[in-house]
Amino acid sequence: VVQGSIVLPGAAYLEIALAAAEGIFGPGRHRVENVTFQQPMFLPEKQARPTQTVVTPEVGGSCSFEIMSRAPDAEESAAWVTHAAGILRRGKSTQETNGVHAAIPFDLQKNFTLEHDRPTLYGKLADRSLQYGEAFQPIEHIWKRGQQTLAQLDIPGVLEKETPKFHIHPALLDGVIQVLGSTIPEELVASGTGETYLPTGIGELILYRPLASKMWAHAVVHTDFEKEGIH
Repeated sequence: VVQGSIVLPGAAYLEIALAAAEGIFGPGRHRVENVTFQQPMFLPEKQARPTQTVVTPEVGGSCSFEIMSRAPDAEESAAWVTHAAGILRRGKSTQETNGVHAAIPFDLQKNFTLEHDRPTLYGKLADRSLQYGEAFQPIEHIWKRGQQTLAQLDIPGVLEKETPKFHIHPALLDGVIQVLGSTIPEELVASGTGETYLPTGIGELILYRPLASKMWAHAVVHTDFEKEGIH
């Protein structure tokens, strides 16, 4: 919930894109690139919102996609609104990426300072007008060091049976995006004003293997807030 309205999370568009890539290219570790979030999709309560994903023909191993919707009560002739767009790129087969190993973060963790546990973190996010339901609270702990954030995530119990149905469950991937948002210095967010930051795009997403029930996320901000004058 963003500022009192139910909004489809950006992570859901990425899951839709991964499903589209598999449908077009077949099984494999395909890439989702240059994703832009163009318009938020507001979800009405107890009503279905017509949604469609449009993909162009494959050229040179890639194709573009758009995810669109229109209001539940819209006329058949009403225009579709584009919410997200990007590129799907054919990747390697599952067998070719089985040897990819992620770095163990324990060596990183000792250089970070524990900032928040789950209740404290989501309380602070609520102060930014971002209210997350139980299923969208996968972060257990946050550690910070300068403009880096390290987080431990755990799939909420209410999602355990649903997770295998997805490439990356949107609630879990949204948790990863929350980690990135946690790198923004708190002094840049005016408490109690309802101001907040939301993602506007994703450069690249690759899923090498199914996710474990517990995992780590490491976010690094490459912008110097003071020099760039971000506020």
